[in-house]
Amino acid sequence: MASPPGPIHTQDMVVNGVAVTEYPPITPVAGRPPVVLVHGGSHGRWSMDFLARAFAEHGFHAYTLDWLNHGDSIDLPQEQFISRSIVDIAHREIRDVVNHLAVDPILLGHSMGGLASLTYATHYPVRKLILMAPVVPASVGAAPIDIPVDLTVPFPPFPYDVAKQLFYPTMSTDQATRWHSRLVPESPRAVWEATRWTVPLDLEAITTADIMVVAAEIEQLAPVSAVSALSSMIGATYEFVAGLGHCDILVHAPLSYKIVNWAALEPA
Repeated sequence: MASPPGPIHTQDMVVNGVAVTEYPPITPVAGRPPVVLVHGGSHGRWSMDFLARAFAEHGFHAYTLDWLNHGDSIDLPQEQFISRSIVDIAHREIRDVVNHLAVDPILLGHSMGGLASLTYATHYPVRKLILMAPVVPASVGAAPIDIPVDLTVPFPPFPYDVAKQLFYPTMSTDQATRWHSRLVPESPRAVWEATRWTVPLDLEAITTADIMVVAAEIEQLAPVSAVSALSSMIGATYEFVAGLGHCDILVHAPLSYKIVNWAALEPA
């Protein structure tokens, strides 16, 4: 699970308050669109580093971003933060970064970032869409996840033991501890949407036919049944990953390179 090799010299920038890391390709490949990678709830752009490096290693220009109130992006007043929807990420953070690039991207999202990316793709053009263990929209009809949520205050990071089980079941203790130490509070509205599946989306409005959906076997936050159902509904290429959990899939080299190779295929 070490980072892919290669002399990738990243560069940090800020786009309208959104912290972004740019991963230039080691050897650029003409005609490949940029890849924008969108992290999941309570995490940050750091969690997408392995995948971004895999893309850069194979000729793609990759960009990771922090949501507002996450990582190095600006903070909103608490009353605005606690009412933020996952949908807002599509129209603010992702939209601002894509506008800065001025090119329709390949968009990759994980968990809540998967639903934000799917939302983006129902409103704006994307070349390809990759959803990894995504939160699914209301039309999938998934069973609620009974995690208590107080909608009046930020949702705190899970304690380590809970986070290890939910996010990092196969990571080493050292790596899981490092990841857990970087978790931040989340919008309670977003957590409610991600556990009660309340976001309505017009899936017929998706702007690309080139979609990959990835499901993890050891999964409580994005159940395989819900993710596979979404994949069928949108006609996606479906990838089931045995023996890995919700965030484990972000640092798994064979899966990373399978995703990169799929992204490199000419659009259908």
